[in-house]
Amino acid sequence: MDPIIPEGSSSGLLSYFGSLSAGREINDLVVAFGGQKALLAPQDNRIYLLHQDGRVLWESPLEGEPFKLAQSPAEPSFALATREGQLVFFDGSHQRSAEHNLERKIVDFALAEDGGMAAALTLPGDGPEAEEALLHLVDNRGVLLWEVPVPLQAEGPYDLHVTRGGNGIAFIGRYEDGPALMWYSLRGDLRWQKPRFYRVSLSQKGDVVAGVSGPLLMVFDQWGTRKWGYDNTDVTLSHVLVSPNSQSITAYSAYSTGQDNLFYFPAQGNTLPWKARVPAQSAISLSASGEDVVVTSWQHYLEEFTLISVFDDKGRETHSLQVAGRGRKAALSPDGSTLVLCSGDGSIFFLDLKAEALADVQHTRPPTYAPVADGPFRDYVTLYFFDDTATGLIPVSRRVANGGAGLERAIEELIKGPRLGSGLSRTLPRDVGIAVEFEENTVFINLPEALASLGGSTQVRGMVDSLLYSSSHFPSVNWLHFLKEGSA
Repeated sequence: MDPIIPEGSSSGLLSYFGSLSAGREINDLVVAFGGQKALLAPQDNRIYLLHQDGRVLWESPLEGEPFKLAQSPAEPSFALATREGQLVFFDGSHQRSAEHNLERKIVDFALAEDGGMAAALTLPGDGPEAEEALLHLVDNRGVLLWEVPVPLQAEGPYDLHVTRGGNGIAFIGRYEDGPALMWYSLRGDLRWQKPRFYRVSLSQKGDVVAGVSGPLLMVFDQWGTRKWGYDNTDVTLSHVLVSPNSQSITAYSAYSTGQDNLFYFPAQGNTLPWKARVPAQSAISLSASGEDVVVTSWQHYLEEFTLISVFDDKGRETHSLQVAGRGRKAALSPDGSTLVLCSGDGSIFFLDLKAEALADVQHTRPPTYAPVADGPFRDYVTLYFFDDTATGLIPVSRRVANGGAGLERAIEELIKGPRLGSGLSRTLPRDVGIAVEFEENTVFINLPEALASLGGSTQVRGMVDSLLYSSSHFPSVNWLHFLKEGSA
């Protein structure tokens, strides 16, 4: 995959990992308090513990694919859920301490703040029926304490939370024909519900429960008593986050409206929020103290990069950072110092968000070129771009969406050029017209006359070689012929 070398320097980069499992995406990740370590679950039957200095500290094979991770803030323990229905608990030494197989499809799971128990929502295999959903509570010895039927919207989101301090389990369920905020006791009894709420978040102790419904933010205590509300956002809210220490609440609208769509409130609701306009479809992270709000956005950019913006509790933007690649998953350390970003091709970046001057950060290791992804993955192509001196060619793996990774698609990606800030340069001019034709195992690449007049011999040779090398990775191609305006 294209390396990360942010514009001008490797600003804010602490370390960079190539893909842990042949270019597969990361399902979930969590970051330790000081940001030195991250636990990752790729689309593979194992999990990894990474250090920000570039080392893989530990890995563990699993019997299924982990899709959700949770760590206890009070103890160095964690738990995970697999797609096959297993809950697995690990102690502070990363040893597997207990597990329980629910033998159903887990759609969400959450770990209590002390690590002593986990809640899970399940559906019965394929073709889920809402009335057959179950809520389970399992302790960290792997003992199933209880399971009860719950009304659930099969499509989610579920926003499952379990809190011992608040003596309850919160999630988004179903009431009549719409979503509802549900609160169950730790004995499995439905204590209260609030119809028409479709996202929920709560503090670590469970004393602040925030839900959103359209433009409305409403805050409750653990008994369902309304504490305060705010309905002047002028947008449809799509996400809500409560800081673990109960001090602040962040609400966000992922829809593109051209208005302020990020709102920050003190949890007491005694002052008006600060507001900001941030990109639609961003990922929003909140530190444990609530003093840092991190916005990670990539979906609306044409170029291959991710923009990271950091706001303080007064609404001031304190840092801004660009990363080469599209960051599909992001996790903030609880102290707000480190962001771990995972791109669509499985690359992992540790980023320092607290340096006084991001451009002056000293890195424990330089950015590295990740190896080309091998294996039978039809959604990857291998491309060759010029290095920073435009004298040598560097191989990169790029994931392509829609339509598979045929030779025509590889040449399309080659013409697009390297990712923004990757330190590489293009071999072919933008919008160049190259025609590709197949005849049995022979490929004819027809180049326009204009290419021959661009640059010197090194430049022209690099153009041809980048096409040759990028084409040679397809096993169905035995022969390659270059034509100029249709002539050999």
